Amino acid sequence: MAAKHTPVTLDDSPLPLQILDSQGRVIAVNDSWKALTGYTNIEVEGAYYEKFVPAEWVPDFQRSLQTLLTAGHLDGTRCHIKCKDGATLEVLLFARLKEADGERETHCILLDTTTSQKAERKLAESESRFRSIFELSPTPMVIHDGHEVVLANKAASTFLAYENVDALIGTHISQLVHADSQPGIAERVKRMMSEDWTAPLTEETFLRADGTPVYGETVASPLMVGDRRLIHVVALDVSERRRTRAALAESEERFRCLFESSADAIVVHDGEKALLANNAALEYFHLPADTSVEGLSITDFIHADSLNLITGRIAALMAGHSSHTPVEIKLLRTDAKVWIAEAVSSLITIDGNRMIQSTFRDLTERKRTDRELALYRDELEHLVEERTNSLSQARANLAAVTAVVSHTVEMRDPYTAGHQRRVAELCMAIAGAMEMDEERANALNVAAQMHDVGKVLIPGEILSRPAKLVPIEFELVKSHAQAGFDIVASADLRDSIAEIVYQHHERMDGSGYPRGLTAESLLPESRVLMVADVFEAMASHRPFRPALGMEPAIEELLDGQGTRYDTEVVDYCVSIALSGFEFNEQ
Repeated sequence: MAAKHTPVTLDDSPLPLQILDSQGRVIAVNDSWKALTGYTNIEVEGAYYEKFVPAEWVPDFQRSLQTLLTAGHLDGTRCHIKCKDGATLEVLLFARLKEADGERETHCILLDTTTSQKAERKLAESESRFRSIFELSPTPMVIHDGHEVVLANKAASTFLAYENVDALIGTHISQLVHADSQPGIAERVKRMMSEDWTAPLTEETFLRADGTPVYGETVASPLMVGDRRLIHVVALDVSERRRTRAALAESEERFRCLFESSADAIVVHDGEKALLANNAALEYFHLPADTSVEGLSITDFIHADSLNLITGRIAALMAGHSSHTPVEIKLLRTDAKVWIAEAVSSLITIDGNRMIQSTFRDLTERKRTDRELALYRDELEHLVEERTNSLSQARANLAAVTAVVSHTVEMRDPYTAGHQRRVAELCMAIAGAMEMDEERANALNVAAQMHDVGKVLIPGEILSRPAKLVPIEFELVKSHAQAGFDIVASADLRDSIAEIVYQHHERMDGSGYPRGLTAESLLPESRVLMVADVFEAMASHRPFRPALGMEPAIEELLDGQGTRYDTEVVDYCVSIALSGFEFNEQ
């Protein structure tokens, strides 16, 4: 026999309630509504509700009313109400459209967002008296008897991915709890079923209807309905927070790996003492690989010539002045040898403490070639400035510049002597077969003759090593494309020449470097240069292997035709090679 319930009146609810007609006029409000707003029945009943809405929010109210009249409900719509004293409250509106005596009415609950937690506790006080409020709550709630679900709201069925609330009611709680969480939940349920004890906020793993896990933070407490002891559980979905936490942990691990594997020296310090240093820093400062740098004085590693500069920048950073401008400084190794570095520092926070992260890029090798590069750049700029109106003279000057560039690279890398010149020869043969216009062909010729100029920044011992390079050395060699672009771009040449140099190791399918460009971003001249470069490199002697010959070179091009290399360019190159083309060995 069903239990007999005491009739519930409008004023029984602890939450503000209002009833409006389909035109938006107030039919009735309860005492909680009047206490919240300060109005009396006389001031409210029969008035259009817009009177109690701040002017700037009236359009939103009108849209919400139309949505309610169309959809029949509003769940957690954010609204604003103007109190009698002029204050504006922001509330969440939960509303249902009902029929009364043939007229449509909207029954609304207002939830003051500043007191939402208090309201949620009140919603859970009585299953029988405030059942409608329980169902409207956006927070997942379940009431069970220690074995099966007795009552649940729509938010709970959504949280657990059940088709509806009815499908969830009657489900054994063990079906809703992941095996990892079952022992702890069983212990807490046993205690709550025997004593008035509220389980503290706990993160648990639950199971959706399809068996997939979902994570929630729950608070549970016993309640008595008549002589029946039940347990009321309120849950907060923390699945996204867990995913964010996992992503953060993964990000931290990734950045830790980047920190440790960086080719630049990185030191974290407080302006006086070191805290962390990566492997490159230990190597540059000539410290054993297993050295703990924590507590080491950073001034012990700064040359006297750079001490004032560095201490000044540190003081500025610690005072809150941000600066990411690189500065060239002198540093000391533990064996007292000096090394020159480009340093950049930034302020970071570790465990609530302000620290400085300093990154040092070794410039020692670069300084050895600065004079050579300066001479080259000066000559290049001088020759360009002296161009005359005579096209033939301009081309002669440009040929002299490219010869200087080629000679510069060849002096640093004797194993590839003549490589640029031979690549340029093949490029011109392909350009002629393709009937490339003269302007593009000239740009291609210049770029081909200096495409490896960036190798002047690579240590000579790496370029000339007669063995296969290790990965980190190969990464250093790969940087010559960027370096070549920077060098050529600094001269007053056509923009496309620097870009062709930049792209000569890219590939049509994006597998090249340094930018991973794909076909739509590659210049026609670059497509020719990359094919000629590969063919000549395979057909000629390299530091780590003898020449492979023409057949393997053709095989490589055909294998990559249409993927790595441009189809038309490969066809012309292969045709030229098979027609008896030979490089000029002058």
